[in-house]
Amino acid sequence: MAILLIVVIIAAVLTIAMAAMSMNAISKLSGYISAQTYIPSYGYEKYSGLGYILDQKANTIIVTATATMHVMPSRVRIYVTIENVEPFKNAADAYTNVTLRASKLIDKVKAMEGVIYVQTTGLTLSPSYEYRSGQRIFKGYVAAYSLLIESNVESAGKVIAEVVNVEADAIKWIALTAPDNVIENAKKEALRKAINNAYEKAKLIANELNISLGKVLHVSIGYTIPIVRTYTQMLEYKVVAEGLPETPIEVGKGLAITATVTAVFEIS
Repeated sequence: MAILLIVVIIAAVLTIAMAAMSMNAISKLSGYISAQTYIPSYGYEKYSGLGYILDQKANTIIVTATATMHVMPSRVRIYVTIENVEPFKNAADAYTNVTLRASKLIDKVKAMEGVIYVQTTGLTLSPSYEYRSGQRIFKGYVAAYSLLIESNVESAGKVIAEVVNVEADAIKWIALTAPDNVIENAKKEALRKAINNAYEKAKLIANELNISLGKVLHVSIGYTIPIVRTYTQMLEYKVVAEGLPETPIEVGKGLAITATVTAVFEIS
């Protein structure tokens, strides 16, 4: 009995000691986690099951700033589709119908003043079905040919009217744009302003908090370049009248190109 009592006492002591050690470990872990700042990876982080965490020794502030430049559109992209209004019984007939009409439209558009380029963007040929009383019934074959036309803003209205007047079944949408070099220059200028804005924000924070601003530990950048689109309805080429009016094109305030900069500064 005495031996059994001693064993029970030793087991109880060990249990209490292990519980104390576990509570102590949990307390330390909780203190460690709460002391961390959760931010994206910057190359010197530790990793835990909770994600990436900044090293305790690093004191930082994270600043995000944006800047926007406006570019006046000088070009219009017109996305056009030529397709079978009614299915053809033969696949070759459906294919021939859209390709011949596409060739006619391309020749016509390429000869127009102000057209910068014409580009094929797709060609599809597929069977068409309809459903009656739960049964799928074959109707024939349909084909579609899609085309991208880019023209200057001044000529875009005439081009759109001519596209509909000649062969196009649908103008899917149009988009205002500008030459690549103009957009790239605007992106660079917006980036310069965003960087300056981020630095000014960081200095303001440091001054207000009476801390010293150190070196930049990490920088990430991004851009937003909206595509201004106008969607249109399907137009059956068989019922389009001759001499359609020129489509008005308004450029508004232009394309807003925004640069975003996120910077991590060391502080002390």
